[in-house]
Amino acid sequence: MPPRKKTSKNNSNKKRLKKTQPKLKSVKRTTRKRKTKNSKKNKPKKKVSKKSGKKTKKTTTKQKKRNTKKTKSRFKKSRKIKTKMVVVSMLVRLIIVVCILLILNALNFFSKPENKLPLIKILQTKKVIATAYSSTIGQTDSTPCITANGYDLCENMEENVIAANFLPFGTKIRIPEIYGEKILTVQDRMNSRYGNNRIDVWQISREKAKNFGVKVIEIEIVEVE
Repeated sequence: MPPRKKTSKNNSNKKRLKKTQPKLKSVKRTTRKRKTKNSKKNKPKKKVSKKSGKKTKKTTTKQKKRNTKKTKSRFKKSRKIKTKMVVVSMLVRLIIVVCILLILNALNFFSKPENKLPLIKILQTKKVIATAYSSTIGQTDSTPCITANGYDLCENMEENVIAANFLPFGTKIRIPEIYGEKILTVQDRMNSRYGNNRIDVWQISREKAKNFGVKVIEIEIVEVE
């Protein structure tokens, strides 16, 4: 009898091993599947709405509503804060402006007043004959320094007095041809033989009165405010 080959036994053993290996794999898979089944059983079932067969969570809708309410409340609060801030800033600006104005007024009050020019209104213009006189006994009465209304010429010594019979005491006039914008006041009277179209301008000295002479001029009767 020829000797048996050893290869046959080896082959048979290999086949047996191959058959056992897939069985082990199947066992592993079954165990995994079992685990997954158990995990699904433990999980809570989702509620199904009767009208629509889709699965919906009640908790999600509630959360959305809460979130929307929170966002709205936050928006309202931020808006109120912004409006308050704007109002406060406007009030602060107004207070600053008022303080600045008060300070400026106080400075103007304590500062020296400026010499403002008086407003002059021309009431009437008239052509008259003008002469001049001085405080001498030959040209006046026994009191040459005192005028008809009691004004003392020698104390003031200013050439701003005239004598006229047709104008009341205190009337202010201008003679632009001779004195420009200088204002003269009626403080004295002339002799009654002189009519209503004559004025006499007072001068400091007799020489000045002679040099003045006789002139036909236009006077302006004015009012000073």
